[in-house]
Amino acid sequence: MMYSEKFAVCIKSAGKVLREFNKDSVYIPFSSEYTILIKNLNTMKALVKVYIDGNDVTEGIHLVVNPKEDYELTRSIRNGNLNQGNAFKFIERTTGIEQHRGIKIEDGLIRIEYQFEKAAPEVETIVHHEYHYWYDYHPYTPQYCHNDSNSTGNAAYGLTLATAQFSAEPVGTSEVNNLRNVECSVKTKGTAVNEIGITAPGSINDQKFSITETFAVEETMHSMVIRLLGTNEKGKVVKKAVTVQMKPRCTMCGTVNKATAKFCGECSTALVIV
Repeated sequence: MMYSEKFAVCIKSAGKVLREFNKDSVYIPFSSEYTILIKNLNTMKALVKVYIDGNDVTEGIHLVVNPKEDYELTRSIRNGNLNQGNAFKFIERTTGIEQHRGIKIEDGLIRIEYQFEKAAPEVETIVHHEYHYWYDYHPYTPQYCHNDSNSTGNAAYGLTLATAQFSAEPVGTSEVNNLRNVECSVKTKGTAVNEIGITAPGSINDQKFSITETFAVEETMHSMVIRLLGTNEKGKVVKKAVTVQMKPRCTMCGTVNKATAKFCGECSTALVIV
């Protein structure tokens, strides 16, 4: 799970969290569907945008993640459909796909951008002092209220926001998605499998979204990037996703190691073999 600025993101496949390698890479078999799990560890709400292969997968809609809660995005939003859409499916970027679709510089990348809710300004409290004037001829003279402050009021401003864990906020076209897709010319030998795949529409998914009220956010924009890879560093096709729960067995001595171990505790053989 990647963590930055009180925010955590991970990729899940078949309901299991996948392990990151080299801090930002996830090995996942081609033709696998996946989801994106987001957790807000801040005490303020957050507006979140998700870009896959350089594309805004929620069509200008910001996701709202409440404080101390998580949100699992299981599908894209297209044509404003908040009730149904396609799951995320990781596929090989074949020669035929490259010739028809082209090669984009952000292929295989999942970019998460987020901004936290701006804290409401402190409101000055006005203290009213009451002075009581009593006259001998009328013991029941009404009381007078005197305000010795120069302020004109003490009403706080703002809105009470009704939010839900699965909510979305339409805010028009995102201003941060100004990157141009760049097509590159890549020469391949024979029928070698591409290291980088792309995300295509998967099965029909019924995740639903609801509209919530807007709120002011901080100017600072945070981001995290995860790479999806269908082959390992040796060029071998990934056949099984590596999850954080898997306990790797050493290929040399057969020792079963901890799930977080990268080298065998018995003979020091590398355990990162996919």
